[in-house]
Amino acid sequence: MDPLTIAVEKWERNIQKAKSPKDYLPFLLSDLEFVEKARILYKVATQKGLPDHLFEHPDGAEKIGCQLQRAGQSDLTRLLWYFQFHQKKPSENVMGWCAAMILYDSLSRWLVQRDIREREKLRSKQKELQLCTSPEERAELESAIDKIEEGFKDDADLFQELYRDLWQLQEHMPSGPLRRAFLAWRSTPDWYLCDWLRRECASRGGCCGRSCGCCEKPRDTERVLNRGHCTPARSCCAQTHGETDDAFEEKLDELETFFVEKDNMYARRLCRAYIWGTDVLNEIEDEEEFNWEAWLHANKGRRVEKEMEAVVTFTAD
Repeated sequence: MDPLTIAVEKWERNIQKAKSPKDYLPFLLSDLEFVEKARILYKVATQKGLPDHLFEHPDGAEKIGCQLQRAGQSDLTRLLWYFQFHQKKPSENVMGWCAAMILYDSLSRWLVQRDIREREKLRSKQKELQLCTSPEERAELESAIDKIEEGFKDDADLFQELYRDLWQLQEHMPSGPLRRAFLAWRSTPDWYLCDWLRRECASRGGCCGRSCGCCEKPRDTERVLNRGHCTPARSCCAQTHGETDDAFEEKLDELETFFVEKDNMYARRLCRAYIWGTDVLNEIEDEEEFNWEAWLHANKGRRVEKEMEAVVTFTAD
């Protein structure tokens, strides 16, 4: 048996004997790998093979969280707060706040990146104008420049509204574990470079799937909201996929739909990445809950349905 498995089994045996929150502290402060601690905490919180004498005592769990925080275990502290918070089903108000924060984050990135893209266009048009001698072409270029500059005025108003709305959202942030976790997570400038958001960016055709490294650097702007993953407004993404602002609006509509649906997995994972900083749970959740045979059966069923619909349509024609 490998040393890691031996260590995990040792701590699971110790936790079987736990009677109060303080009995979990030696395990939480041990040198066991973070992901293994997360797996064990998941079992405790869901009571899958390990007893929960930690989260059933909120005051005790709170003290444990403070001790972990003082010990510099920030990832583990947020995980503890996450499980503490989810001992009860979140209210619609709380989920609405999370959805709004994620939507505004996406909107702010799109607006900043569109602003940068339009300024790049403006510089390009101005250079063309300097070299242009044809009166007709100069008139077209001047018209295009005026249109871009007029757009900046509208965007300035949008930025002002956005900053105000974000400030109001943060002022009305839910109290308790969620507030503490969110503020701790967002105090890290590179929070958005967590594994799940990187993969999500790459799967959408963003820069995390290319070698340009755009997402890892602050955007070339003086705007405050200058960090984050790509949107369709990003210049290199627009060059690859075309300028698809309509597609971005559709994505925002989809996000709202995900949060309206109860127990939507994608909404849950968005919250873990944007709000809690606990995307480590996604892999654990997949290991525990994903049933390959059931998934395959369901997808085969959907494919058969589609094929039957196609046959019916073809024969009707």
